[in-house]
Amino acid sequence: GWTRPPPALAGAATGEQPEARRGAPNPDYAASGNHKFWAGKGYRDLWTTPIELEVLDLAKEAGGLTVLRQVGGMQTPGLALVGADGRSYTFRWIDKDPTRLLPKEWRDTVVADLVRDQTAASHPGVWPVMMSLLEQVGYFPYTPQRLVVMPDDPALGTHRELFAGSVGSFGEYPMPAHDGIPGFLGATEIISSKELWDRWRAGPENRVNSTAFLRARIVDLWTGNWDRHRSQWRWA
Repeated sequence: GWTRPPPALAGAATGEQPEARRGAPNPDYAASGNHKFWAGKGYRDLWTTPIELEVLDLAKEAGGLTVLRQVGGMQTPGLALVGADGRSYTFRWIDKDPTRLLPKEWRDTVVADLVRDQTAASHPGVWPVMMSLLEQVGYFPYTPQRLVVMPDDPALGTHRELFAGSVGSFGEYPMPAHDGIPGFLGATEIISSKELWDRWRAGPENRVNSTAFLRARIVDLWTGNWDRHRSQWRWA
């Protein structure tokens, strides 16, 4: 579990820094030599190494965050939130649960344990790495993300059991201008890939910034993120 760091590291009492917690992203990925031989070493050392992370303050972040609903694909649960500042935000696990893809009759078997264990092959610190990389590449406007611990807060409501104490990425969810709130990076409209496709077919005046798109895809491939699908792209 996550524990409070020494007082010198946690500035919650002074109000100068957000509360912090120290713990391993997922100690369950620790394995014996024999296990590593057959299932792979991956990044088990990183998943099981204690680190210090900020605890997301649901009452103070963005003036106060309200949970709207659970989001995410079949492997990575997340939460859609809205701040009192009128902006949208997203929290997503850094861990995964690929057992959701298995037939129901396999989910409580050794097969599920083996499938879940393979998440150790992914890097738990992908967001800090990607944020640093994108700052240097500067290939397209991106939404800054930071790693945080979700608190065990009653404000999570029905999502408390699944998300309390979990580690995930947190950042703004890009939205267009609305209700007097400026759009993300000045966007007046943000559309889906399907809507973009429909507009592109409607006339040649609708087009994408092909250079920016190509750079984005090259970085994705270079970092091993080759399974993007159309729902993961939005267009400003």
